[in-house]
Amino acid sequence: MIENAILIKQGAEARIYTAPFLTRTAIIKERFSKTYRHPILDKKLTARRVNQEARCLFKCRKSGVDTPVLYFVNIEDSTICMEFIQGMIIRDLLISDNEYVQNKEKQVELAKMIGISLSKIHAVDVIHGDLTTSNLMLRESNQSLVIIDFGLSYVSSLPEDKAVDLYVLEKAFLSTHPNSEEMFANILESYQKNYKASQDVLSKLAEVRLRGRKRTKNLTLQDIFIVLQKDISGEDATGRVDYTIKSLEEFLCITERNIKIGYAQNLAQLESAFQTNKKKRTADQAI
Repeated sequence: MIENAILIKQGAEARIYTAPFLTRTAIIKERFSKTYRHPILDKKLTARRVNQEARCLFKCRKSGVDTPVLYFVNIEDSTICMEFIQGMIIRDLLISDNEYVQNKEKQVELAKMIGISLSKIHAVDVIHGDLTTSNLMLRESNQSLVIIDFGLSYVSSLPEDKAVDLYVLEKAFLSTHPNSEEMFANILESYQKNYKASQDVLSKLAEVRLRGRKRTKNLTLQDIFIVLQKDISGEDATGRVDYTIKSLEEFLCITERNIKIGYAQNLAQLESAFQTNKKKRTADQAI
């Protein structure tokens, strides 16, 4: 089938072709061998990745997520044949389509769809591994959201892995689509409403953000609150407060003994405590 196919894209891991399949156009994804690896090891690793991608793709579609229909898998040739999606890539939609660029209601609607789809793949413990707006599409026929390119996908029930999945998407939004913070917040809101285990994932997301931004001033009080809410409750201290002090020292100074805020207290109280401790630490250093 590759002989009659047209190469449309090549990445670091695979080549993407279009080819006729029965009465329709299909996508053929061919994983190529890595010459720097031993041939036997390379064959095993490539076969494992092809098998894993196909399984994750099928698992998501079975759970109700709109993904390309899987036609067949050839482990020997390291190829996956799947549906060719007629539609618009979300990245292009949010950059060039005025209907979405200038319409907040359309963006909210799209964010809800993305949140629902992510909640479904995480509910069956599939981690996409490369969530970007280039791997999300809208079908031309029914405007359904489609998740594509499961080349880095794997199965994991760990909240941290799911949180990293969300963090990758957040970074993609912020780097590719300026002023998209509100839209991503709507995605998380939809995700939370539709995924029962979302609280653990969102708590881990705050920790992932903390690690990712520890050298910047972009960490929000909401992130800090989620990470520290157990530490500062006095009931389940884990010692992360001391680590956080060091990580955020350039713009936030707090001391563990003076934080007496429980789990349910609001962010205004938390901010007040932070400011009080910042002043106290500054005064102590001046003595």
